[in-house]
Amino acid sequence: MANPSPRFYLEPLSEEKHALGVYDIWCDPANLVGTGMEKAPTLEEARAMIRERAYGAKPGIVNFAIMVGPESPLYGLVAAPAPNNDDSPPQQQGQLALELERETTPPKLIGITGVLRVAPEEAGWFVAGPCRGLGVAAEAVGLMLGKYWDTKPAAAEVIAYIQEGNVASETVAAKVGFVRAMGRTLVKGSTLPNGLVAMGDCGCWVVKRPT
Repeated sequence: MANPSPRFYLEPLSEEKHALGVYDIWCDPANLVGTGMEKAPTLEEARAMIRERAYGAKPGIVNFAIMVGPESPLYGLVAAPAPNNDDSPPQQQGQLALELERETTPPKLIGITGVLRVAPEEAGWFVAGPCRGLGVAAEAVGLMLGKYWDTKPAAAEVIAYIQEGNVASETVAAKVGFVRAMGRTLVKGSTLPNGLVAMGDCGCWVVKRPT
């Protein structure tokens, strides 16, 4: 089946294949904007987060890595991991293997999108800073939703909680069919249905399953 986008492709998110790519992106403070994280996670914290959100980690969890190959015009926008020029012994076991894995894996991860929580089904997306403003997020979320509905979920809708003032995410949501549910706005400190606490006032956006 032909790749529906000439710029990137989606593949099921996994700890083994994508944790290093996510870690590399989150090491850049500029890429943390909009994530709710105050500081970059450690490699082990990144692995734990990806493990929890991996495709199929729980029933209904359908998350994808947004990947680009060398032929993509987006490829050069995301910096490659800095080479390890330190001649001192590795500070942790497996460091050399980690560097070798980075050097021998040409495709780059530029973001994540998927249905990351269930009951209710909640969508999310993240794109590295240099790739924002280019329509990548909207295109990726649209493709993700198509793949999600193809799994024939029992859910009749998918929601997205977007912090007030996050115009970029609101624009992405609107482009792929989400509609603001005015009666479901949550104030800062409210407990979301998924058990998390809203870090700011959030609007609830809803997209219905295609008929």
